[in-house]
Amino acid sequence: MFRLRRLGLPTQPAESIAESAGALEVPLRWAARGGLAVADQAVLAGTNFAVSVLLARWLAPMPYGAFSVALAFSWLLRSLYDALVNAPMTVIGAGRHGERFRSYLGMIVRAQLMLALPLTGLLLLAALIVQHAVSPSVGGALLGLALASPPMLLLWSARSAFYAELRVGGSILGGAAYCATSLAVLAALHAWGWLTPASAFAALGLGAGLGVLLTFRRLGADWTGGGFSLRRIATDHWAYGRWALADGAVGWLALNLYYLVLPASYGLEWSGALRAVMNFALPGTHTLMALGALLLPTLIRRRRAGGVSAMTRLAWRWLGILLVLTTLYLGALLLLRTELFELFYGGKYREHVGSLLWVGLVPVFASFAVVLGSVLQALERPDLGFWAQVGSAAAALTAGLGLATLWGVDGAIGGLLLSYATGAVVRAHFARTLVRRSSARTSNCLES
Repeated sequence: MFRLRRLGLPTQPAESIAESAGALEVPLRWAARGGLAVADQAVLAGTNFAVSVLLARWLAPMPYGAFSVALAFSWLLRSLYDALVNAPMTVIGAGRHGERFRSYLGMIVRAQLMLALPLTGLLLLAALIVQHAVSPSVGGALLGLALASPPMLLLWSARSAFYAELRVGGSILGGAAYCATSLAVLAALHAWGWLTPASAFAALGLGAGLGVLLTFRRLGADWTGGGFSLRRIATDHWAYGRWALADGAVGWLALNLYYLVLPASYGLEWSGALRAVMNFALPGTHTLMALGALLLPTLIRRRRAGGVSAMTRLAWRWLGILLVLTTLYLGALLLLRTELFELFYGGKYREHVGSLLWVGLVPVFASFAVVLGSVLQALERPDLGFWAQVGSAAAALTAGLGLATLWGVDGAIGGLLLSYATGAVVRAHFARTLVRRSSARTSNCLES
């Protein structure tokens, strides 16, 4: 120690050095998980983005519009599935059954497999009705969606299971298989002249099926259920998920209403134009979804370890990071907007290049929804998240609907931004009220 002082070197004790190393380990670990989450989402979202771009380039505007309408309904299915399966699994599985998660997961997967055939049958029936009564193009696209939905939903559920355990990188292999298979089959269909909206969904389903086979092998689920009953899990999931179910349905309406409104006012091609423009928001919004999937279990653990105040401070730090990232993305879109349309669409949809200003704002506004929504979920108040979505849907059904009717694609994007802003204000009010109540209860407990 004396020699170190004479040399002018620091003399920090070994215990202090160990504490410093421990303090660095936590943020480094979360940074690594965040990087894996972004990489994992980049594989899945990159596949969806590439599929949307390639179909916009390869299909005529009307078939691409039909694909866009069916894609909007696929998001509805995923929202409902997330509400009843994935969100409760993340909150309840990680919170209440963390020590027995593999058994809990095994029972959930068994239930999903039992429901796959009835779900496919209902979707096929709905697709046939639409094909004969509404639109043959949209009905054909929905037929492909009906066949592809079970493996796609299972793949998403497997991904959520890895996130619930904070094994963030576990699902990358399945996502990579989904990406490679789907894009290869799409390219083959295009080369053979067999590419349609229905066959495009079939390609996605085939890729998802292979991804499911590879992913579930790594989850290590206990297929016996380990003493969990299907009735008990269904009761717990419904108790938590009934609000999230309503939240997902209303939220889907706020975000996807315009794909149904534009064909009625302007023609099916305009749904394709809106999808083509909104494709450029996907990298930003899917990155938010990846980080949001990691944020929720992180907030839950922080709340259990340090209380609501510590959880809130962490949430605000995340919001700041997301706003910086999405603002940079907005700048990139504005700088390269003309080149992007030429690169991805070969000059198609060029008349909508000015819409990228509004599209770039979508991830910025969505950052508030992701963080504040995660706070409400971590506080186990999905009912408040539902009422925030009601506010968003009300904005979409009133001002948003009028904007889309008057100004087409730009009006639809403006309505979407208005929905995000309304939901953010309502979520912020609810979160602030809950945090204040929690702080007041903590202060009263300390005083007593």
